[in-house]
Amino acid sequence: DYLYMEIIDPKTGEVLPDGEEGEIVITTLVKEGAPLIRFRTHDLSRILPGECRCGRKYPRLDTIKGRSDDMFKVHGVNMFPSQVEEILGMVDGVSSEYKIDIAHDALKNRDEWDARYDGACAALRERLERARGEFVSRLTDATPQDWSRVSVLVRACNDEATIGRTLFGIFSQWPKPFEVIVCDDNSKDRTREIAAKFPVRFIERPAGPYKPGRTLNTLVREAMGDIVVFNNSDAIPCDSHWLEELVRPLVSERHAFAFANQLPRPDATLLVRKDSERAFGDGKVQATWKFFFSLASSATWRQNLIEVPFDEEIQYSEDVEWTWRNSRRKDNPVKVIYCPDARVAHSHNYTLRELSKRFYGEGVADRAIFGDSPSLFRELLSAARETLRDFAYLLPRPKGWLEIPLAPIRRLVQRFAHWRGMKKSAK
Repeated sequence: DYLYMEIIDPKTGEVLPDGEEGEIVITTLVKEGAPLIRFRTHDLSRILPGECRCGRKYPRLDTIKGRSDDMFKVHGVNMFPSQVEEILGMVDGVSSEYKIDIAHDALKNRDEWDARYDGACAALRERLERARGEFVSRLTDATPQDWSRVSVLVRACNDEATIGRTLFGIFSQWPKPFEVIVCDDNSKDRTREIAAKFPVRFIERPAGPYKPGRTLNTLVREAMGDIVVFNNSDAIPCDSHWLEELVRPLVSERHAFAFANQLPRPDATLLVRKDSERAFGDGKVQATWKFFFSLASSATWRQNLIEVPFDEEIQYSEDVEWTWRNSRRKDNPVKVIYCPDARVAHSHNYTLRELSKRFYGEGVADRAIFGDSPSLFRELLSAARETLRDFAYLLPRPKGWLEIPLAPIRRLVQRFAHWRGMKKSAK
């Protein structure tokens, strides 16, 4: 069949641009017996922006997120029956048949929901009620007492292709964040327009040349939550447990900075996937490195950043500078915690020019942060080792063979730019 596909807002019917999630609507173009004219499927997805790397120009549909007709809200949180099925599946012997009743309690001015199911015995019912109680406590305002208010801080700049999915993921968390603040850096596309469709609070970045530390400190001061979560507008939460998994370690660790697992996006090249798996993954490789941290999706207690703000002069790696400096202080050193189960989709297919710029900036910062001396020999040796790892990763994967000639070039560009940056900082 030949289909014309659209993504619309399920409530208004408005056609949404590529990259925004909504309901899939299809129109058959050649079917004669039973044609469909703008048929609403009630499936939620999005059209992937841009062209496929293979060169085809046909629209590409992302995975199905859920259904628009069976989604309901409790305390402002989107829910799907499939989430109830997940809880039922946790208890052996319970029937897969269930019924969900939703009602509004006017006296308490709150929504209440009840799931009815078939159980085999009283003991089984008790186990399921306990599981259901844990589920409700995660989902609604009846959160654990040690769960403090969470402010999610989002920096954005020309991210219309991702910010809709990112905010959708943030507002689908259990428990939901106390507030979401967006700082848009003068985007020239529809980033701010898309973000305005969500219940976010906008703040403007400080005037003058962009300094990441200055913007981050402004966001922290504006936040009203006890815990601040930094999440870039292009770091898309992979599930509804991302926030809970990211903040969980902070409940028992006041002087800590947690960071999430960053998974490569579907369009990531194999070399980008390989680097992402090494840097994040199960955390075993990063544990062998001198130091590693990423602010792209991370969380800490707000008071930590009020007492010791970000350096407002450093232009690159301001997150690494803060965590390195404060993890080595004598009084209440900050503990850096990796959370592999807090997952976001975040990766970049940088061009060689973009790689050079990034690693040059990191070289400048690394010299200032760690005090290492620039060494071209050490950089070239690092490039050679990483190229061998690239070959070992790509050779068993035929789809990546086209990337093999580029691997040594990428590594040389990275390490030479890093060396130049360190030399610049040394002066």
